[in-house]
Amino acid sequence: MSTRHPEGTKLPALERNILKFRAFEMVLILFHLEHLREMMIGAVAATKRMRERKPHKWRPRFWEALRILAADGMVTAAEEKRINELTRVRNLIAHQMHEMTYDLSRDSYARTVLRFAEEKYRYDTWKEVKALFDAITGRMRSKYIFEISMDSLLFRAAERTYDGELKLLDKRIRKQMVRRNCKNDSLRRELSLEGTEFGDENFPSDPANTTRAGNLTKRGVEVCFGLFDLGKSPLAVAHLMHISLNAIKKRHKQWVNAGGKDRKRNSCS
Repeated sequence: MSTRHPEGTKLPALERNILKFRAFEMVLILFHLEHLREMMIGAVAATKRMRERKPHKWRPRFWEALRILAADGMVTAAEEKRINELTRVRNLIAHQMHEMTYDLSRDSYARTVLRFAEEKYRYDTWKEVKALFDAITGRMRSKYIFEISMDSLLFRAAERTYDGELKLLDKRIRKQMVRRNCKNDSLRRELSLEGTEFGDENFPSDPANTTRAGNLTKRGVEVCFGLFDLGKSPLAVAHLMHISLNAIKKRHKQWVNAGGKDRKRNSCS
């Protein structure tokens, strides 16, 4: 089955806004997770140097600090597991960002890969990291010495800006999702061929309806016009025949000029 999207590879406004939303969130994830990691490393280092006379420059690696805090009851088993998962998310953002975005792509290759992959992006992860920071530091205050860090103050203006943009984008995306769902509901109804001549042996996407170059054959044109006669919109016909929407629109003009019936209007437009 073709993986080409009938409307082309250019992303519509909804997907573009979702990508912007993710971009702001990923910046916040990177900062807050790094802030959590540095806090844990710094606290373990400062406390161990003070109480166990560790060398002045001694600093544990992150996994060592996490293990020490877990053994000391400062981090629960569930939190330790989640922090390790979040570290993998951080690494994906830093080194394989495409893994966090390609599910929105309309590119043929991305759509093919998506069939065999699970969605990796999780929204509001940065808020979860902040909650973990507050919970863990709350437990550590009575037993650990913290290194002074001004990073959060230096990042505060950026965080407020990103958070504000996220709220604006969220409202915009929700409105666009309502329109998209309406469009999809209408399209799903149009894609039904029950009770029509286009059954299993005459399905619109039959390879006999297109050439190797992807153009409609004579039979394909007849099928296309037959679908228009049933009141199918160009978008529905493009999906049913696995042909680009632009090509189908040209055929629709030919159908209209040949005396075809008026196309039913989409109630979501």
